[in-house]
Parts: sequence; C-alpha cells; structure tokens
Amino acid sequence: MDLLDIAISVFHFLDKVSLVRCERVCKAWKRILDDNAQGLWQAHVAEVSPVQGQLPVKLPSQTWKDVLKVRRGWDHIFNDLAQKSSIASVDPIVANVLVEDMPDMEDRPNEDFVIMSSYGSSRSRLVVQSEAIGPYFLYATPQGEKQRKMYVGNLDVRQATSTQAKRLLPPTTPGPPRLQPAGHASAIPVHEGDGWMSFWDPKTGECKCRFRAIDDRWCQGRLYGNLYACFNPSWVDDVSEFADARRSVRVWNLEDPEVPRIQWEVETPSHIVDVAHNDAVIACAYGSSFVDDEPDPDSPFGLEIRSVKTGEFIRNVPALNGASDVMFLAITNFHIIISRAPVTQILAVVSIKAGELLYEINLMTSFAREWCGMNISGDGRTVILWSTKNMLAVVDLVNEDWNLYHREVEVDDEAEEQWDFGVWAVVRTGGEPTRASRRNHLVVWRAIGGLEVPDTGYAGI
Repeated sequence: MDLLDIAISVFHFLDKVSLVRCERVCKAWKRILDDNAQGLWQAHVAEVSPVQGQLPVKLPSQTWKDVLKVRRGWDHIFNDLAQKSSIASVDPIVANVLVEDMPDMEDRPNEDFVIMSSYGSSRSRLVVQSEAIGPYFLYATPQGEKQRKMYVGNLDVRQATSTQAKRLLPPTTPGPPRLQPAGHASAIPVHEGDGWMSFWDPKTGECKCRFRAIDDRWCQGRLYGNLYACFNPSWVDDVSEFADARRSVRVWNLEDPEVPRIQWEVETPSHIVDVAHNDAVIACAYGSSFVDDEPDPDSPFGLEIRSVKTGEFIRNVPALNGASDVMFLAITNFHIIISRAPVTQILAVVSIKAGELLYEINLMTSFAREWCGMNISGDGRTVILWSTKNMLAVVDLVNEDWNLYHREVEVDDEAEEQWDFGVWAVVRTGGEPTRASRRNHLVVWRAIGGLEVPDTGYAGI
C-alpha cells in the first residue's frame, strides 16, 4: 500500500468537519480529497439518508459532498427565515426584463434553470397553465370559438421567439387542462379531464403516453422519474358515498401503464389533499374537512409517509398547526415542504427522516403574499417563491442567501401583451458570487405570445 492509499484510508475515518479542514491544509490534500470525493462523502450521506440502506438521488453533475451542502443550506437558511419577521427588503426592481436580455445560456445544464411554473399573470393563472423541466416549459390554454378547445404548446425559455399552441387535447370534461409537477423526469403530466392523463416532453412537444389514471372526473398527482403518484381530489363531504375515493392513492409506472404499479388506502383521520414523492418515499397530506361549505379550522391536518416502491407505512406527522388548506406540497431528498392557507400563509419544512416539523415561516409577514407558488431546482439548490404582488424570492441554499425581486407593471400598450402571459425564469449564471453581491443568478420574464384569452377567464372554471 503506497502513501496515497494510506492517506485515503485515513480520510475515510474522518467526520465531515475534519474532511473540510483537511481540504484547506494544502493543494495536494485538496486534490486527493476532490479526486476521491464520491467515496469519502458517500458514507456521510448514507448516515443522514431518510431511508436506511438507500442513498438519495443526485444529478450526474453533483458529488455526494454537493448533496450534503444543499442539505446543510436547507437547515441553515430556513432556520434563519423562521426567526425573522421579514426575509429581506425588496432588492432589484425587474422592469421590462424579457428573454431578449438574457445572455447566451445554451451550454448551461438543466438544473441551472428554475421556472415558476403553473402561474401566468394574476388574472390568468387558472387559464394559462405551465410546467417546466430545465429551460423547457409546456403550457396549456383554451383557444378557438367559445374557448372550449384545449391546446398545449412548448417553448424554450432561452428562445426569444414564440409560437402558437397547436396540439389539440382530446375532448374530455369541459374545463382547463391541469398541468402537474414533475421531478427528475423527461415528461410533464397533463390532466385532460375525466381522470385521463397524458405525459408530454416539453423539449419536443410530443406526447409520450396516455392512460386513465383515476376512474372519476378529477385526477391530481405528480411525476418523479417514471413513477406517477395520484389520487382523486374531488371535493366531497365526509358523509358522501364517494368520500373514500379521496383516501386511495395509486402509483403508475409510465413504462407499463396498463395497471397501477401499487395502490393503497391511506390511514388518515381525514381525506388526502395533495401528494408528493421522490425515488424512496411518498408524502400524503391530509386535512381540509369542510363544514357548511367552509374550511373547518379544527380539521386534523398532517402527513402520512410511505414507501413509494411498496406502499408500506413508514411514519405519520400529525398535528401540523394553522392549516385549513394545502396550497402546494413539495419534496426533496431530505425534506417535505408544505404551504398552508388561506387563514394563514405558512411555509412548513418537515424532516423526512425524523418525521418532525423543523421550521415554520409566516409568509404573510415575510413576503406580503396574496397567493403563492413555489418551485425547486433539480439539484435542490435553488428555491423560488412567487406572489401575486408581482414579487419573486430567490433562495440560494448553497450560498445561504436570498434576494427579493419586484416586477414593474407600468408598461405601455405595445408591450402589455408581452407581460400579460408568461413565466418567471431564474438562471444560475455560474461563477462565484462576489463579496459585494452574493447573487450569481439572473431573473427574467419569458412572455408567451399569441394567446387569445378572455379578460373574464375561462367559462368552465
């Protein structure tokens, strides 16, 4: 055994802090540690993995050290946000910053693009739906006579030109199509109506597969890799004969969608309101019972966590406070994130491994929000939060910093169409942030042109 092998063997006995200190000793040690980063840091990732014996997913561009950096950022920055009454003062004003102002980004990896999906302008968020994977986003909108025909289109956020949505969805239940989230996937789920799901490649605009996931009018879920988890979100009271439909979860494999891969009935005190999963676990949020058509503030609210591979029950996270509805549910390798409303606008961060509530952030005081959206980059490093106050928060979990942006809305008539329908795009520009400014990203607005959407919204809503 030569000296290099001996050094690597010794490094394997060190904890995380000691490894970081060794990197700073000299260039030779840093080179050895960098060349062997995967093996040296993998054991430390296994220690904090939520599922024993299973490593979390990482992107090809990431090392296991990068995965731990992101996890550390979640713990540090969200703890900081939970302690503050305001996350930041309004930073730059984004005025007329369209995609034409974006520098050449052709060579940047997908994870450097984070697009605020599912929301257009405040008056059109229920009409123009969008979801994205990297720089490519899919959008769906009603077009044609009486706005009854549903079309989907795809765009590259780096392209300045815009094309008309031309792909007609099958005529199912009247109502706008619902685009649903996707993570570590190559397709975006679209609920066409009557439980029918189609999955679209946002880069090519082609439909990859189509099947009926729920035997009812509605289907809500999300895609991770090739696994699509869903449930029936129909609003029914607890005495209805259909109430149990909201307790059933199905997981489909897009490579073999003939029958569900697994399905089960949740063991929760109230019905499901949202689901989110990664490659290991699925979180089912429950709550939101109604009394006289109003949310019941005393309704039990919490999370049920199960294996996404077997459906086996893992743990319950009960008694999450202050919830009357779930606005969105998201999941990373280590955390579950819930936004709760409308009585309170609370962002809650839950540990998957411990099954405990870690932090609660009051968005009403920290972000002046009336409505909210959230998206997380594929590597978990960048989080963006959107408000109908035309504000966008960009949180960098590695540099442990955040910036708050405000978009000017005073534009002339000629530019109005460019700003009316579109998506926020945050692009990591690379390089290290300077001491004066920790920011290493660019924020732009990508307009979707050529849409003929009525001012009053869609009649089927």
